[in-house]
Amino acid sequence: MDDEYRLSDDRIIHIACTGDHRHAAWQLVYEAYRAQGYTGETDGKLWYGLHDALSDACTILIEDRGDPVGTVSIYPQSPMGFPAHKLYARELNAFCASGRRPVEIGSLAVTGSKEKDRTIVTNLFDLLSLYSRCLVGATDLVITVNPKHQGFYERMLLFEQIGGEKHYDRVGDAPAVLMRLDLEKQEQVIRWEHNEGPRPEWHTGKHTMYRGFSSLEEEERRVAWLKRACRPLDFEAFWAYFVEERPLVQEAPHDVQNHLESVYVPTVSVPLV
Repeated sequence: MDDEYRLSDDRIIHIACTGDHRHAAWQLVYEAYRAQGYTGETDGKLWYGLHDALSDACTILIEDRGDPVGTVSIYPQSPMGFPAHKLYARELNAFCASGRRPVEIGSLAVTGSKEKDRTIVTNLFDLLSLYSRCLVGATDLVITVNPKHQGFYERMLLFEQIGGEKHYDRVGDAPAVLMRLDLEKQEQVIRWEHNEGPRPEWHTGKHTMYRGFSSLEEEERRVAWLKRACRPLDFEAFWAYFVEERPLVQEAPHDVQNHLESVYVPTVSVPLV
């Protein structure tokens, strides 16, 4: 199937374009954030927002023996800005004005039983990086992280901080910092880690998670699969989660409603609001 990429006999990666896969991903994020105190209990027990309805937003889901074990979402720039705009509008606007084309990473979660299995996070970051660089044409990844995890992102993924510590009401008022990763520099390190290129002069030579990313041969296969698999969320799921379950579309600004109508309404003659 085009929407799945098999890692092993037990483990499969999906691009979550259907309601069932999105539900599984959003439920996994909710459970992980609930365990960390980032959200209280809600009736739907799902974690998602209007950015998840955007046509070029991408949600990746990893299943192990049919059970969801890891997920992440990628949000390119849109009429709504980025999810982190609420907290870091000045920093993100200045960054984009400098000519950079970032995408934001969000809703990253690994099930508690697999938290020590680094291959899950490695595969999520590998695929989200390929999607961002090869399909969207992004120059950078941006992410908000709890400062207690900042060292991991700096050492193992080479992110750098670009926004000071603030309290983020979206995750239970937990502290957050804004970080970015230059995708060109990331690619240089990936190639070096696979002995497919020289060590970048700016790099310390310490090994990172990038030794677990795709080689050039594997990258070609994964990018081809992403191009086949990535598509907007199906209309039935969009309507169920963003119109009926939560009135997110009805509450959105008119330019956002117009954008969503341009994506979904041509496929069905139904007004969104």
